[in-house]
Amino acid sequence: MRSAYANRIIAILIAAVVSPALLTAAASSPEGDEEFMEPRVSRYAGVLPPAVCQELIRLGEQTGFNVIEESIDDFQEKPMPSQSIEVYSYEQGGYNRIIDEPIWDALQPYMEVFSDLVMKTRKDEEHLSLYPDEPDREPELDWIFFRKYSPTSDRNSLIPHVDTNVFTLNIALNDDFEGGGLFYVKPPMQDVALSEDGRPELKPKMTTYEWANTVKRENTSEIVFPNMQAGDVLIHNFTVWHGVAPLDKGERYSFVLFYDMDNPTIDDFEVDDNELRVHFYHEIEDAKVVLFYVEELAHGKEILDPMMDSFPPFVAHSLGSFEGHKFRAIVEGTDEVLADFVVSSEQHRYVIPTPSTESQDEL
Repeated sequence: MRSAYANRIIAILIAAVVSPALLTAAASSPEGDEEFMEPRVSRYAGVLPPAVCQELIRLGEQTGFNVIEESIDDFQEKPMPSQSIEVYSYEQGGYNRIIDEPIWDALQPYMEVFSDLVMKTRKDEEHLSLYPDEPDREPELDWIFFRKYSPTSDRNSLIPHVDTNVFTLNIALNDDFEGGGLFYVKPPMQDVALSEDGRPELKPKMTTYEWANTVKRENTSEIVFPNMQAGDVLIHNFTVWHGVAPLDKGERYSFVLFYDMDNPTIDDFEVDDNELRVHFYHEIEDAKVVLFYVEELAHGKEILDPMMDSFPPFVAHSLGSFEGHKFRAIVEGTDEVLADFVVSSEQHRYVIPTPSTESQDEL
């Protein structure tokens, strides 16, 4: 059971051979001006004021970063839960839906600016090759994620991958961390062959987990760590390989905006309009909680498929699901059922109740 976002990400093993030659660091561009970095990568400096960046970080910590599965982790050796807040989602019943209103409201004054920057970044000939009947089409916002990375958490990096939406906009909210951070792979590189849709096909040299967790914040002839200061925006299209290298110290906060998920070059995927994003939460500190997906069979029989093993309290955990799906929360190592939940399109947050005093005494 995987979210539409998870299915919209293509992750393939990436080549790990890099040249030792260092790139000359690009000079910072004037505020709001475009820094042309690659044919399909542009950076815009100072788009968000520092005070707005700090307020967004405050709102994120106040909301709490959900722990969600990351589909591209299927291609690395150690799956890691993401720390993420969905702010604006395409999934909910097939129409755009605001998930976190305070954060959405704080971003509103800049949404038109973001769209204009995507328009400025895209190339007319490329746009017409994708949407020949819509020359004046404006970028369509489909998804907003608020991400957090930290060496003290389970999520400290993201393996190299390409997005399948046409344009991705990254917003840096802070720059006071050490090491790691956002990087992209320069085209062309060794062992690259372009497929018919223009996306690089890379031969594996080692697992992406090993590669992404050994590279440091160094520019080479094939890898670029953009000089992203708080408030800067980086925009790239769906052919650009990118990832997040591990931080050494501090925390990294960023927004990711997906535009035009109806990428016509992706002909093997359709968004399931019935898929829902559901969030499970509990405040149980004295027992371990396990969440199961319940498949109901004939004659009252059931099959329990574990979805989350012993997930911690006070953090919302997100899953892709569908109307009528059933979940069960159980105290680990016992038969005690804390709650059964049946997913409804009218409800997206489910709170697991704390066990009774008598039950806790028995643990």
